[in-house]
Amino acid sequence: FGITTKGYPIVKGLMGKKKNTPILAKRPFEKALSILSEVQTPGDLEEAKKKIIKTIHSVNQIISKRNFELDDLAITVTLSKKIDQYDSWTQPLQAAVQLIQSFPDGEKPTVGSLISFIKTKPFKIETQSIKLSDRIKRSGECSVKPIQLAEKSDVDIPKVKELLKSTLLQLLDTIGISWEESIEGQKSLDSWFS
Repeated sequence: FGITTKGYPIVKGLMGKKKNTPILAKRPFEKALSILSEVQTPGDLEEAKKKIIKTIHSVNQIISKRNFELDDLAITVTLSKKIDQYDSWTQPLQAAVQLIQSFPDGEKPTVGSLISFIKTKPFKIETQSIKLSDRIKRSGECSVKPIQLAEKSDVDIPKVKELLKSTLLQLLDTIGISWEESIEGQKSLDSWFS
């Protein structure tokens, strides 16, 4: 991560720029970049840090109070294989199987299909009726739901907060913001002795 002399952020490889990052995590990342692009002096950086922390606290409140749109939490990926060619019970496969079960007369997800899902509390589904690879255990434990079937009550809030953290952590570490201290309010052991 860096800022060019013209104020443009260099963000190659950061999670916040990936296309499958949910909007609710992408927005504060982009806002932080915008704030940082205005920094000219060390004093500006300290003010920028305060604004970024405030932005993240605001998003954390939105998540905690479930004041979000489900679409803002959606992770969208492209299926890379046919349903029966997956060797493990991946989240995109979990969502695809649920869509097939819920809409048996609908178009079946296949290679190239876009699947949008949200992270949920664990639950089980019956997978016997779906042709899957023999390498996949038939437990049917799911950790996601397709956006078409999900409700706000399904959302696993701790997982969403962890996703927000992992999206922003690379950026925050670079500018000296500790997630634990500044966002979660936890003090480090060192701070007790200083």
